[in-house]
Amino acid sequence: MRLMERSSFEDPRHARLAAWTKPAWDCSLPIAGVIAASTLTSLVGACGTLHYFLLHALTATVRHELGLTGGVGRQAVFVGLNTAIFAIPAGVLYLNRRSLGGRYSVVVGAWTATFLLSYFFAFPTADCP
Repeated sequence: MRLMERSSFEDPRHARLAAWTKPAWDCSLPIAGVIAASTLTSLVGACGTLHYFLLHALTATVRHELGLTGGVGRQAVFVGLNTAIFAIPAGVLYLNRRSLGGRYSVVVGAWTATFLLSYFFAFPTADCP
């Protein structure tokens, strides 16, 4: 009878499920930032870093293999690849957030800062095409 009075989140069997179904704002906000950064820099034509050039080379290869043409296809592949390159390690960090404990937010923040700094400033090239 006592089990019937508990809510589902108080039941220990459901506590683990409740912990895994909480919104992942601490991981999704950096991913949204990377999507915004890669979308905006592509629209204004920013260039000049090794990260940017390598991502465009990878985009061209993927578009060629998929047979995509047009600017919208290029933009979608570019943003998708940049987001995937960021989100895979961020997802691994998110899955290991319990073992990282209080350091999780610091590690995700450092990964986000490193990724965006490499995208905008690291290894500048001499010229833009």
